[in-house]
Amino acid sequence: MADFDDITGWEEELRELKQTDRWKKQEERAVFPPGAENRPAYLYMPKLRLSEVKCLAELLLGQEHLHNIFHTIQVKSEAVNRNPDLSDQHPDYPPRPEQEMGLLLDITTWYALKEDMPINNGALAAAVSCALGIANSKWTDANDPKLLTHLKKSRDRYILFDE
Repeated sequence: MADFDDITGWEEELRELKQTDRWKKQEERAVFPPGAENRPAYLYMPKLRLSEVKCLAELLLGQEHLHNIFHTIQVKSEAVNRNPDLSDQHPDYPPRPEQEMGLLLDITTWYALKEDMPINNGALAAAVSCALGIANSKWTDANDPKLLTHLKKSRDRYILFDE
């Protein structure tokens, strides 16, 4: 995989990549089970290898300008967790980090397109979750055994662990 120390210009490049055959051919990668041919292709994208998920997480962690976003997501998530009985319709419900999460998912989508990986949204979200957990000291790094256990329990539908 390529090393992306400086991701300046990624947003423009993502817009451009979404106009190419590389983006259009993503649907061809879907593996539909019998009877699901008319369902959205993104539901049936091939799994990403664990090494790819780790690489995506490390890409995010390596970007200094994203560290504030990791903190913002952590603060907003903690506020939600402190009020588990509040409905998301309640006026005192804390704001969700949707914009911040969207940015991180867009960066992983850009990288996946650059590296010609399938755009498996579950695996991309797992990479973001890994980066957030590492940034907020839940796990020490992408090779933390607790992280691997977590991924096997919660993301095995999206990640290929046989490496």
